[in-house]
Amino acid sequence: MVAPRIVGEGLRIDPWSSQQSTDYSRIRDEFGLGSIEGMAIPNPSMLHRRGIIFAQRDLDVVLDSSRRREPFGVLTGLMPSGRMHLGHSMVIEQVKWFQSQGADVTIAVADLEAHATRGMSLDDCRTTALKEYVLNYAALGLESDSASVYFQSRRPIVQRIGFTLGKRTTLSEMESIYGFQGETNLAHIQAPLVQVGDILHPQFEEFGGIRPIVVPVGVDQDPHIRLTRDLASRSNWFNVKPRKAGGLSIALSIQEENSSIFGVGERGRVKEFREDENRVIKYIQEGYLKGEAPSFNKASKVLGEDLAQLWIRGTARNLLDYYFTSEKTKLYMGMTVIESSPESIDSEGFPQYIQLLPVNL
Repeated sequence: MVAPRIVGEGLRIDPWSSQQSTDYSRIRDEFGLGSIEGMAIPNPSMLHRRGIIFAQRDLDVVLDSSRRREPFGVLTGLMPSGRMHLGHSMVIEQVKWFQSQGADVTIAVADLEAHATRGMSLDDCRTTALKEYVLNYAALGLESDSASVYFQSRRPIVQRIGFTLGKRTTLSEMESIYGFQGETNLAHIQAPLVQVGDILHPQFEEFGGIRPIVVPVGVDQDPHIRLTRDLASRSNWFNVKPRKAGGLSIALSIQEENSSIFGVGERGRVKEFREDENRVIKYIQEGYLKGEAPSFNKASKVLGEDLAQLWIRGTARNLLDYYFTSEKTKLYMGMTVIESSPESIDSEGFPQYIQLLPVNL
């Protein structure tokens, strides 16, 4: 059983339901989506002109690649559990538009998800996908020369990516995003992680290599996109972000698999650090989604007084000393403190060098 993701009173986002909120402006604001208005869209399609496409995340990256004639891709998926309808054709119109701008096309047949969430057999999924969707995509004008179609069950790499990145999330986070409950079967819980593999794998060398990938979806599918972006960012070895004074700052993201490669040699509490980091992020984000201002007292109740003191009121130096033994690790992890704030690493109230909402309680 799955409950809808609810943010605020009456606002629901559920990838597996046909009953959704239609308050799109509020959805855009609540989930941090960017507006499409004011963007320089070349040769806009009917969907752009009529405002049917109303939101985006980092679309400018793809548009810049198109203008510079650099490689970029578009990925879409289909759930082979029923007849093709108008909503599907609108997605294909978007895919065709990106293809006309120079994108290569990858189409994922979500047969594993259909099996997990709709009880479809894999054989029936294959028949439905080919006869009901792929043939209609061609009839709608999708160019086959720069498009590829695959089945989740027959592309092991998407399952491997989902399994590997599953280490970066928790059951609590999946419950928060998707509303999973005790009756939800484990295959259903695994399905979003396989979708993460769907979205990320076109950047592997054998599937086209590193390039921007755009995923046109209905707003009900936004939970999948947010999960994918979050897991991808947690797996980065380097964090690159703009500096207030101009240019970029680059900091090493210390993880178990890259610390020895960079000669950090950390013997401290790396795992405990990541677990506590995720707890603090969740506390602050959930508070802001509820419209509640964070406070040290609230943080102490949710996180415990010791953790709140360390992460909220303490200094970045004390936080780094608590978790890490290697001076190289502390140097790399402390770089973002210095880049992101005029405060000293010894100033109280500034230990959150990770990308949290700036609070000084």
